[in-house]
Amino acid sequence: MIPARVAAKRGLAVAGGLILAIAGAVGCATAKPAPAVAPVAPVAVIPEPRSLQEVAREHWDAWCGGKPRITAADLDDEAASPLVHGEEAAAVAAFVQQLNRLRTKELIDGIDRVQVLPPAESPAVAPADPAKPDAGAALRKQLEQSYRAALRKQREIPTQLWMNNDGPSFAAIRQSREGDCWLLATTGWMVKHRPDEVRKAIEPAGANRWRVRFANGETVEVSTPTETELLAVNSEATLKDGLWLPIVKEAMGAIIGETNAKKQEIDAESLRISGGSGSRMLQRWTGHKVKVYRLEGKTPIDEVRAALVDAVERNAAMGAGTPKTPKGKIPPNHALAIFGFDAARDVLITWNPWGNDFTPAGPDGRENGYTRKQGIAEIPLADFVELFRGLWIETAEPATR
Repeated sequence: MIPARVAAKRGLAVAGGLILAIAGAVGCATAKPAPAVAPVAPVAVIPEPRSLQEVAREHWDAWCGGKPRITAADLDDEAASPLVHGEEAAAVAAFVQQLNRLRTKELIDGIDRVQVLPPAESPAVAPADPAKPDAGAALRKQLEQSYRAALRKQREIPTQLWMNNDGPSFAAIRQSREGDCWLLATTGWMVKHRPDEVRKAIEPAGANRWRVRFANGETVEVSTPTETELLAVNSEATLKDGLWLPIVKEAMGAIIGETNAKKQEIDAESLRISGGSGSRMLQRWTGHKVKVYRLEGKTPIDEVRAALVDAVERNAAMGAGTPKTPKGKIPPNHALAIFGFDAARDVLITWNPWGNDFTPAGPDGRENGYTRKQGIAEIPLADFVELFRGLWIETAEPATR
């Protein structure tokens, strides 16, 4: 579906998502007889990609109507449009990621043109004072890094649901943006322990359409994400494994839009998934109700230990969340999966959807953090119940939507 606002920007007339007219004729080439001698094909020269500043300079006015400040709402049309591709898609994805970071970390909704383009190129802006530090330098660097990463990811954009017959792959689940840990932690647990349940949840529903049916009965049909969406909300590892996880994100964006009027205004459904409930996501995937234990000293350690032992015996799905301001060196406001519990050592095996390695500066513990290999870390139960905000465990009771 092409948003009407994007169509208007690009000189298109659209009805029901179909292009009716294009400013400037586009025709089909007629067949010609083959030449007697085939011409020698010229050597393809792949141009060096432009910088993000160059792309922004070309498209800024179209993206935000010439305003001096661009917001996430301005870029929603572009992110939702299948007409945006190549360098422009990579640039929009970079802006989307940085705007999401600014809104989440610094409560800032918008990027000023003068921060991205030199003052001499920004209308009605006085030249910068060379004696003052360049306030936009750090942001430009981050935008350029995000843009270059998106250009690299374009080489991995998938065209198939599963890239191998053994999919889904656990290695594909790597978080690449702020706010979707709740979805990835629970999906990671499912792929690690019940991959067949994930595979059967997604099926074709027509040309570029997909049906996602969760175990709790929630069912939604979505379109293949746009190029910009694929670049903005997925890691390179995710794209290498096929369309399945981007489609799950698109499906969750559609579900979130059903009950959240503010997020429903976002046309690009994948961009709605910043912030969510890990316990409810676990309920969707498993089809069972979830019991939540409040931590940070609110539930006795013996009760938590008994629940973990029981969960391991039942092979129940588990996850946990951290508080906004942890008392130790753990990621704030983050969701993790619980892969196991070693009762003999009183230690939980956790998995962080960042999927990365971390080596503490000192001994493992609250002060220095915990050694992490490909996202997996061991955390003593005594630390876990004090540092983490909550624990959720799958029960045997069926759940409905």
